[in-house]
Amino acid sequence: MTNRIKYPHVPAHPLLLPPLPLRDAGTRRTDRQRHRRRAPRSGVARQTRRHAGRVAQRQCAGTGVAGRSGDRRELGHHAVALRQHDPQDWLGVGERHMQTALPLVLENDTSFKRALDRYKYPERFPEHPQDFYRAQGEEFLRRLESHLSVTPCLLGEKMSIADAALLPFVRQFAAVDADWFASAPYPALRASLEKFTSSELFAKVMQKFPVWQPG
Repeated sequence: MTNRIKYPHVPAHPLLLPPLPLRDAGTRRTDRQRHRRRAPRSGVARQTRRHAGRVAQRQCAGTGVAGRSGDRRELGHHAVALRQHDPQDWLGVGERHMQTALPLVLENDTSFKRALDRYKYPERFPEHPQDFYRAQGEEFLRRLESHLSVTPCLLGEKMSIADAALLPFVRQFAAVDADWFASAPYPALRASLEKFTSSELFAKVMQKFPVWQPG
């Protein structure tokens, strides 16, 4: 039988190592770990990871969002449902509304939500007065106002996933001091919020049901 040629620079696979006596169990683990560490890494795997990262960065470049997988999943759970049933076309043609809404939703869920929590509960964050946190939140309100000054809804003429995702948070912000918001320099945002909260869809969503009782 022809002897196989041995290549000393290629380590044996850990699963093919000969078993060691039970009394040397600890040594056996060490040997296998040593072989695993010594095994050469695949250059193909490294190139694949780098390529995937570059693709994600290019996909996010147009949205101003960092290329992290978590960022691109911000609206994923909404899209799953709307792809099955979207009677009002919230996603838009080719889901273009979802892609356009992503930067706004990301800002809402980070800086605006942080300011909103502190504005609603200033006693929990005594580092600054309540007006300070309101001013932080107004940065986002001004951005929404600029969109709504051009079109009646955030992404165009009709309500989209952006309006459904963001206006509930604006509603919370406005409710902290309703008198202030009524005179704040955001007339287009106020009109959009009023239309949203007086809609039949909002009434259905906000319907209250009796608390379930056992038995």
